[in-house]
Amino acid sequence: MDVVLEGTDFAMVYMDDMLVFSKDEREHADHLAIVLQKISAAGLTLLGRKCRIGVSEVSFLGHVFSSKGMQPDPYKVRSMVHWPQPTTANEVRRFIRLASYYRKFIDHFADIAKPLHNLTGKDVLFEWNDECQESFMTLKQALTWEPILALPDCAMPFDLFTDASQYGLAVLEQGNHVIAYASRLLRSPDRNYSVIEMECLAIIFAVKQFRHYLLGTHFTIHTDHRPL
Repeated sequence: MDVVLEGTDFAMVYMDDMLVFSKDEREHADHLAIVLQKISAAGLTLLGRKCRIGVSEVSFLGHVFSSKGMQPDPYKVRSMVHWPQPTTANEVRRFIRLASYYRKFIDHFADIAKPLHNLTGKDVLFEWNDECQESFMTLKQALTWEPILALPDCAMPFDLFTDASQYGLAVLEQGNHVIAYASRLLRSPDRNYSVIEMECLAIIFAVKQFRHYLLGTHFTIHTDHRPL
C-alpha cells in the first residue's frame, strides 16, 4: 500500500489499515478521489463495511485523531486502567510495555516508571513497595486525564526543548503546542559525564527520538545550559 499511495502526504498506511486526513470537506473530497483512483489503478478493493468516510474523529492504531489533535484511544486505555497490581517481574514488564506505547503523552515518563523498571533487573528481589505502587497508579492516571497532543505541520518550524538533569528529557512543540514528550533514564556510564556532556547527550537523544518529525524541517533547540 505504501507503493500504491506513494506521493500522497495526506494518507497514512499500516499493513491493511489506511487513514486519509484533510483540513476541510472540500479538501477531503479531493484527497479521497486521488486515493481511490490510485487504489483502483492498482487493482485493489476496499471492504465497504469497514470504511468510515467524512468523519471528524477516527480511531487508528490505538489513537484517536480529530481536529483537536491526537489522544490515546479510550478503549485501549481502559485495559491499562484496569490492569491488576503486578505480582511478578514478568507482569511488571508487560505493564511497562503497554504503558510505553503511550509514553509520548506522558511528561517525565522515565522518571515515573523508574521504580517499576528497577523491579525487572536481573537477580533483583521482587518487592512491591509504596514507591512501586505510586509509580503504577501515576502511570494509570496519566492517561485517564485524556491528554491531547497537537498534530505536526511539517511546513512549520519545530521547537525542541531538552534537559538532562537526572534523566534525559525532551519536549517537541510547534506553535506552543506539545507534539510529543520523550524521556529515558541515564545509564551508569552517562552519570560519569560532566554537566555539559550530559546536556549535549540530552540533545542528541532528543534529535534521534524525534528524527521522523525533524528530518528535512527547520527546528530550534532550546536548552537551559548556556555554554551550549
